[in-house]
Amino acid sequence: MVIEFPERFFPGALQTIWNNIDELNFGKEGASGREITVDMSNLKYTDAEGVNYIVLFPIFFDNMKFTVNIILPNSKNVISFVESFGILEYLYSNFNVFESGKKHPSVYDKTEKVTNVQNEFFSKTGLNYIIKQDNISNIFREEKNWRNLFSLNEILTKNCLQCVFELADNIFAHSKENAGCVTLQFRKSPHLKNKSHIGQLLLAVSDLGIGIEESFKHFHRNEIGDKSDKLKGWKILKYALEPGVSSTGLSLRGYGLHHVSKLSDILTISSGYGVYYLNNRKNINKGQKTKFIPGTSILITFDIYNENINNIKLKHTI
Repeated sequence: MVIEFPERFFPGALQTIWNNIDELNFGKEGASGREITVDMSNLKYTDAEGVNYIVLFPIFFDNMKFTVNIILPNSKNVISFVESFGILEYLYSNFNVFESGKKHPSVYDKTEKVTNVQNEFFSKTGLNYIIKQDNISNIFREEKNWRNLFSLNEILTKNCLQCVFELADNIFAHSKENAGCVTLQFRKSPHLKNKSHIGQLLLAVSDLGIGIEESFKHFHRNEIGDKSDKLKGWKILKYALEPGVSSTGLSLRGYGLHHVSKLSDILTISSGYGVYYLNNRKNINKGQKTKFIPGTSILITFDIYNENINNIKLKHTI
């Protein structure tokens, strides 16, 4: 079985891929002994959320007992982009990785640095984490790394940390999934008119769990009561942002999606049969009915101004 990535890989393109995955017949004994190839050879563009799913799809197939093969993109730009998040070594360590057009698995050479090619779509660096319940507390230790890598000041770093903790904890509290992915990326836009507005920090948290709508049916049935018939698609995503609705209730976390939405400049939630978009900067919110893949992906945008950083000469930018 071959799962082919399109040229542009982002949440809107995920459903086409998942339709092929959904047709797989795992049977009672799962996929033990069967092979599946994740073919990224045609990939020419992806974003922060796409990076998460480049990691999550192989994990999903591995959990289904497939032998997973991965074909890397032809584009050196894309390989450089993926490498800049530090996930190539993980893929090489856990799956059979092939360079495009080659018949034998390639070997990851730590001493050979992938050349970062400047491109209008790609930033040179970012961070990606595979989150599991037993390592979620390790994010506390990443604050210094984030501040150094992106030159962020303390306030913006702590806001970002709060969002990561709430969203990562939701994976284990609500999604019935045992792993998720977090990606951080700085994006410098050449089109910004405000010279003090330097760019954006993107935070993407994704999982392949049961999704927000199913989570409410399992864990919050008493809360939504008679609303269950009306709260579907993007409307349930909007409801999840109301105060206290999605809080985990834990002393160190449980800020809830409401708190996350207040810290964000832009928030996009994709889950189940809906996408909900909230732009606090322009006071815009809108929902769209669509079929997403299983699970949830949340993309947060933090606007970066001169006062948000410690050094205006940002490293690792295009």
